[in-house]
Amino acid sequence: ATRVQGTFTRLLDRIIEDATRSGWHTVARVEAPETPSAEVISGALRPRNATVGVDAASSESVPHLLFNFRVRLMTDERVDRFESVLIDTRSGKERRPAQSLFDERLSLPEGDSVDRAGIAEAYRTACRALEARVEAGVKAFRDGAEALRKAEVERITSYFDRSVNEVLDSKTSGAAEARALEMERERRLAEADEKFRFVGDVELCNVRTVLLDVTRAEATFSNRGARRTIPVEFDAANFEVAPLPCEVCGASTAEPVLCFG
Repeated sequence: ATRVQGTFTRLLDRIIEDATRSGWHTVARVEAPETPSAEVISGALRPRNATVGVDAASSESVPHLLFNFRVRLMTDERVDRFESVLIDTRSGKERRPAQSLFDERLSLPEGDSVDRAGIAEAYRTACRALEARVEAGVKAFRDGAEALRKAEVERITSYFDRSVNEVLDSKTSGAAEARALEMERERRLAEADEKFRFVGDVELCNVRTVLLDVTRAEATFSNRGARRTIPVEFDAANFEVAPLPCEVCGASTAEPVLCFG
């Protein structure tokens, strides 16, 4: 399994120390939209057999931490990719990082907006999320390199086995030349192993505090006297309401059904 190693804690410690010593640091503030929350929620929830009413909507500024990682994969080629993980410091859950969160115009000087005691746990959560996100891609990259290595090893082995046999068959005293070919074969095999050896590492580039407005509300489905009220939320960066899970099977659906009875 792919592992994101915790080798970046020194950088994280420096970030926390600098922020604590200076007394403030710049953060990104994203405020709730002017669009009515009922409009956002009703547009996201499209029940097949019910109408949607939205009540008790309220917004609050919730501290988040945006961890920006650099993922580097190397074999005979090198792939660099950047991944960002946004963690809600209150719930400990991951949110999708919208592109707007990287806008420097959102930066403002802030006081103690984040509980620094929770940064380490948020960092571990971000690492787990990153590991799950890149694991399939890393496995495919590594398996591809291994297939190329095996093909190269087979080619080298076949060529030198054939060459050694030809030397031994053509000369009565070709043992020295055959040995030289065998040594060259071992050298070429070692080169192939090194060329296609998989190396992967992850670097924590920076951490950014994001004060993100989160709107919570109660969505009520109703049809012919049947009613069901469900808590929902969306953040000011994504305007997305997560699909509701079925209360029977747990599967998420964009078009829920109000059950009767």
